[in-house]
Amino acid sequence: MERLSLICPWPPSKDSKQYLVPSMLMSPPTDDVLKLLDSVNIPSLFVTFASGRVPPGLFSRLILHFLQWCGEEWKSKVSPELFHNFAMFRILPDQGISVIFWCHPSAIEVALYSLGNDEKRVDMSRAVHWKLRLILECMRKEFHWLNNVKYDMCVCCPVCSRPGSVKCRDHDVRGCECLPFLSESDLRQRQHCNRQGRSHLGDRRIRVEQFECWFLGGEEGEGAGISTNQVRCQSHPLPWSIKTSIQSIPLNSGSDVKDIVIQFQEALQLEPPSLASPEPETKSMIRGLALRAKSEKREDLVRHLREITPAGTTGPLLNEDLSVGFMLHKQYKDLTFYLSGGDEWKVLAERLGFSQIEIRFLDKRVVNPSDVVLGAAGKHRYLSVVEIYETLVDCGLPAIADLM
Repeated sequence: MERLSLICPWPPSKDSKQYLVPSMLMSPPTDDVLKLLDSVNIPSLFVTFASGRVPPGLFSRLILHFLQWCGEEWKSKVSPELFHNFAMFRILPDQGISVIFWCHPSAIEVALYSLGNDEKRVDMSRAVHWKLRLILECMRKEFHWLNNVKYDMCVCCPVCSRPGSVKCRDHDVRGCECLPFLSESDLRQRQHCNRQGRSHLGDRRIRVEQFECWFLGGEEGEGAGISTNQVRCQSHPLPWSIKTSIQSIPLNSGSDVKDIVIQFQEALQLEPPSLASPEPETKSMIRGLALRAKSEKREDLVRHLREITPAGTTGPLLNEDLSVGFMLHKQYKDLTFYLSGGDEWKVLAERLGFSQIEIRFLDKRVVNPSDVVLGAAGKHRYLSVVEIYETLVDCGLPAIADLM
């Protein structure tokens, strides 16, 4: 039952003989705890689901995962306050920082109570956001019945809810079913409420900056726990004359790949050994030829170039701008299986910004941790095929990069 995240030792200790069973918690939260929740001065984050309902059994497992993470990450010795569909973790009691989870029928509310300064509050809320996303991805891979669960991180529309709370203006009910949620993409697309109703008279503008404690600003920003520094193509930019020479090489369907390579060497005055051990400038030329070959649907030429050049030279065979999450199932499965076969996935995870605690957490829990790494990072920001390819090459894993 421990492996299924149904129970855990209580207090959290390897030597404990008592166990916590979150699904058996039946007491409602106390008034003092609810007052603390109402005093939170930043908007709550909500985990919503495509089905419109929180999947059965998910919340209790989420609480256990977060409890175990608290022991790893924040070393808090203060026991959490646990109730039916409600939990409060005092993750940094000396700094007055607590995280509150409340499971409503249609969403899971996450609130951060902090007495610290604004900068500390933003850092902690983004750290919790990232940890929560990573835990959910981990759970989707651990439990097959959650594998197809689709979720999103949202905030409650401030126009529809009462100021300082998430109570509906019309019904005065916390977490009311009629409250609309706004995802990060929604906030970027529009900054006003377009919902009709008597509570929408007057100003409909949404001050997006009030949600920056949870979400990143701009097209791409930096969040806690994950690097957003995209790896750019490491090849040297090609001079116009070399680009012209590559474009002049005929790549019609009847041309033999070996003949094309010979023409390529002649046009750019390359010696045969230079392909087997290319200098950086030569690698850029080979990459340029491979890009043109892909654009003209000559994948056979790219495969031939991979046979005669070192691994990691040609760039990905896939569309470079394709999101990793949209790779074909077999290609994605092969990539993650190769990475998770040893410790290679840890190198990639560290390069993508995962902490050692996060890497150790995944290492203990999932069969295919690289799947969780790519899934969590891809949901946090746009993760392209070329970025992962270049990262793998930079990590000394060019053979795995050429699986893409």
